[in-house]
Amino acid sequence: MAGTAGGYNIDDYLIPIDSTLRIYNPGAGSNMNVLGVSPDAIGKIEVDGVTLTTNAQGAIVINLANQNTWTATQTFIATGIDGTIFSTTQTKAGSPIVYFKNSANAMVASITNIGSANFNGTITTYDRLNINAAAQTLNGTTAGSITYYQPFQGSSLGKFIAYANGYENDTTTAQTITFPNPFTTVANVTFNNTGLSLSTSLTTLTISAPNNTTTYTGMIIVEGF
Repeated sequence: MAGTAGGYNIDDYLIPIDSTLRIYNPGAGSNMNVLGVSPDAIGKIEVDGVTLTTNAQGAIVINLANQNTWTATQTFIATGIDGTIFSTTQTKAGSPIVYFKNSANAMVASITNIGSANFNGTITTYDRLNINAAAQTLNGTTAGSITYYQPFQGSSLGKFIAYANGYENDTTTAQTITFPNPFTTVANVTFNNTGLSLSTSLTTLTISAPNNTTTYTGMIIVEGF
């Protein structure tokens, strides 16, 4: 058998690429199986009870046959050119598990059919959730600083966290922090144990000028959406 531009070629018989190539019994009473085109499906290749089809982007889609016909657990593996591995294991009784492995064949993530997910490494979803967001700093006009992060930046939850460390502003000019990602509807200070007077807009946190030599230390949390 050889592949051609038009499909599969078996002994000069061309099987179109949009036909199903499988081993099947040609009819009742026959005592032989035939490798050829099954009449009951178009555009598929079936191997050991697993149907492979291609979507509009040319990717292969796996449609599992009835697992009650299986004799053992089935594992389907796709390996990337860099050695990374995606595989899914389906037992005869169900309970599929999807595995993601790195090029060293070490499991980095798995997901079960009941939604349990296990990850070994850093999880980053850019622009919406980043629990490892880089710290930014506002230096106090006189002394100290405020270090801040915004790990949650979603349309239904936004959360800004800041830590004042010996912050001091002996002037009458307030300082502001621009949120890394602006809120869209509301932004409220939900926690503040610094002693500073704070106010918010959808885009900024304003620290009113204490105009004294007091230093301020503590946490600030702004939440909204």
